[in-house]
Amino acid sequence: MITPENVQHPGQAPGPGAASGCCAPGGTSRADVGADEVRLPFEMTVREVLSTVALTGARVLAGAHGLEARVRRLGVGHPPYPSGTPEPGTLLFVSDRAAVPPPAGSSVPGPAAVLVTAGDGPPGERPVREPSPAGRSAVPLILLPGRDCPARALGRIAAELFDRHAKQLERAEAAHRALDAVLLAGGGLGAVAEVLAAALDGTVLITAADGRVRVRRDSPRGCLPLPDGLLKERTPGPAPRPGQRPPDGVGAVPVRIGADPQGRVLLVTGGRALDGGDLRILERGAATAALVIVGRHCVATVERRYQDELLREVLTGRGEDQHRAVTRCADLGWDLERPLAVVVIEREADHRPYDDPRSLQGEFVRAWVAAARRRDSGAAVVGYGTEVVVVTGAGDRASALDGARLMAAEVAAAPGPPHRFCGGVSRVTQDPTGLPEAYRQARKAAAVTRRAHGPGTIGDFDGLGLFRLLSLVPDPGELTDFARTTLGELAEPERADGDDLRATLTALLDSNLNVAETARALHFHYNTLRYRIAKLERLVGPFTTDPELRLNLRVALKILRMGRP
Repeated sequence: MITPENVQHPGQAPGPGAASGCCAPGGTSRADVGADEVRLPFEMTVREVLSTVALTGARVLAGAHGLEARVRRLGVGHPPYPSGTPEPGTLLFVSDRAAVPPPAGSSVPGPAAVLVTAGDGPPGERPVREPSPAGRSAVPLILLPGRDCPARALGRIAAELFDRHAKQLERAEAAHRALDAVLLAGGGLGAVAEVLAAALDGTVLITAADGRVRVRRDSPRGCLPLPDGLLKERTPGPAPRPGQRPPDGVGAVPVRIGADPQGRVLLVTGGRALDGGDLRILERGAATAALVIVGRHCVATVERRYQDELLREVLTGRGEDQHRAVTRCADLGWDLERPLAVVVIEREADHRPYDDPRSLQGEFVRAWVAAARRRDSGAAVVGYGTEVVVVTGAGDRASALDGARLMAAEVAAAPGPPHRFCGGVSRVTQDPTGLPEAYRQARKAAAVTRRAHGPGTIGDFDGLGLFRLLSLVPDPGELTDFARTTLGELAEPERADGDDLRATLTALLDSNLNVAETARALHFHYNTLRYRIAKLERLVGPFTTDPELRLNLRVALKILRMGRP
């Protein structure tokens, strides 16, 4: 039982009759009207307590900033103060004769809030005093409506709180059963959102970790407007500080698998404040969403491994006969019985330490799957390590190369972490038996394109030209020695004017030594270009008159472009 009266200034004598308790008319004792303390099996805020029907019309006299304090018990306070202290989280009911709270900054512990009853005397007999500026309450001071004594007011409010809690538990149990049914039926995130929207009478959104909306379901009342900035926060923020009140009508619970964030479950009620029951249902919904995501990941992993192995058999020509493998591919929606081209994409290594490489590769593969399926519903797309393979329909070389570049542009512009990659496109094969050779061509084109042109480029096998032959030289040292012997000082990367001179030499060779055309292309004056030609001939020899030297120079420049040396 709570015995100290903790709403009176230290040293203040109790008011007359304060120690005798609260009596109803006719001499009813406190024991007849209810207990002096009720421990709640749940926590709630002072603001939530004030929302009960029994406290309709209650007036906050002071300490409004403390309405978010947590309440764990209800009690009746008795003078004198401060012979004892209430336990933390107590909502104290007192009569107006003792309703003088401790001043702000007092070292004496105070309750979560003080509810002041008007008592059972004639109206106006014991007026409640407004706190003065010098003694403002450190906790909320609230004047109750009606004429109930503290014990009776406590009993009425406790009964309503327990009844409300029972209804919340019943509603939560029904929602939990519905969510369990979704899991047992193999439902997805859409089914989870539908259950939450119906149970919570609001709009529910389930987002991904990067802020994208996975699913949205509206309440039976219809589509509710979303608050500004609701979707801008991509990851769950820190927990609210004590006393910090969340926005009315908005709830957000993170979805996590272990320590990995998977997004959030958002609830918009259109202004209705959320209670503890709403948050419990929302938390159960987030846990169910996490289980759905885990299940999808497991199923997707098994399916992906099957697809990877099946297409690997087709691309390498190993395993069962090709016709049977193509038939199995058709069961997956892959159309391989038509003119096809193979596209191989190589993702550049990413050294960001805060990202999971497997997650990055998964996002990369999914982006290519989406881009390929939008252009060709029968395309086959799989990922092997940092490589993505796309087998897509193609009429000729130009359409295959253009299609691959359009897909690459779409992937580069997709939301999410940026990726650096290059790719190669094979020749068009007319039937599935040519896919192993097409796969080899696409891999060769991707590797040579990356060395010759760098990340962000897509090249085709027939467009490799001399680079294709150079890539077949098994000894890189031979290429290095040839380039240095042919170009001399021009091959040295430390030379200050090396890049400019090599660019001038390349432009001259590309224009077949047309000085006027080269000057226009490089935006040089004619005489300036003549000076540079003379300088180049001093470095590499008389290339303007020696066709064999010009051929060697072109090969040496190609070697430098491939990164050797």
